[in-house]
Amino acid sequence: MKKVFALLMLTSFIISCKKDLQEQQVDEVKADPIKSIAEINNFIKSKLETTRKFEWSTASDEIIWSALQHSDKIAAVGYKPSDEINVDSRLHTININDAAWVAAKENILQIILDEEVKANKDLQKSNMQVWPEAFLPVVDVEIRSIATIKKLRASNLLRYVEPMGYEPSAMEQQGLGSRVLSSSGCGGNVADNTLVNNVHYTVATPNTKVSWNYTSHGIQNAWTKSTGSGIKIFIIDSGCEFDQENLGSAFNQGASSGRTVEKIVTLPRSSIFGIPYGAYETADDGCGHGTSMAGACAAPRGTDGNACGVAYNCNLVT
Repeated sequence: MKKVFALLMLTSFIISCKKDLQEQQVDEVKADPIKSIAEINNFIKSKLETTRKFEWSTASDEIIWSALQHSDKIAAVGYKPSDEINVDSRLHTININDAAWVAAKENILQIILDEEVKANKDLQKSNMQVWPEAFLPVVDVEIRSIATIKKLRASNLLRYVEPMGYEPSAMEQQGLGSRVLSSSGCGGNVADNTLVNNVHYTVATPNTKVSWNYTSHGIQNAWTKSTGSGIKIFIIDSGCEFDQENLGSAFNQGASSGRTVEKIVTLPRSSIFGIPYGAYETADDGCGHGTSMAGACAAPRGTDGNACGVAYNCNLVT
């Protein structure tokens, strides 16, 4: 009889624990309600309609966190020492290697680590940054927990926290659960075979894709007047990925020939910070927005089946 009673007590305990766990999971879901893409986009549109601009600082913790979860979870986190004000107007004068700025960065990373390590036990401060910054007071990190967003936004060390990979129109086209990468300019040089000819693009000689929207803008008609030959275009953006060969070693191919590409840096150098010239000298933006824009502008009308740029014979400076 005692064995039966003990077995009943054990069964009751297991059921009770399971119920508690389920209730805890329900509470966690209630605590972290992910906003839909439609809800996020409607919020963005409403701000644009009423104020003519959108800033993530006007969004709730839930919207920012949800936008991160719908994209690639990478956030740009701007930081500052607690006593600093009006930082944006004098970014060019800031040396992030000064002790106060180093301390602010370390404290911001610690805030993120304290929350994110709860779900990722292997996470360390040394491997948190996706793209290290050499000059600007910002860290680019992956954020999975809404608690991290709440802690950051409550800190007087924070300037901003924004999802890097959330792009409203792309989200609407791709639907819930899709992923838009913060690194937008380096999909490789193997042609995408999921695209449909004469729907998403047309094929032009020698073997290049012409995007569907070129027709809407009359780009092919413009090519009868100029393809960019003899013109140098300067793109002021985040730089250009060095490993993207269509904007480097394969810049001249097919119907694109005799042109040059330069990748330079306009950030302050040794004259301000005492950093040896060349120590951080790079225009490589890690496949970011600058790479994407350089491709749309000047990608070659080539032989490898990839999309060509609007001015496929121009000289390019990024």
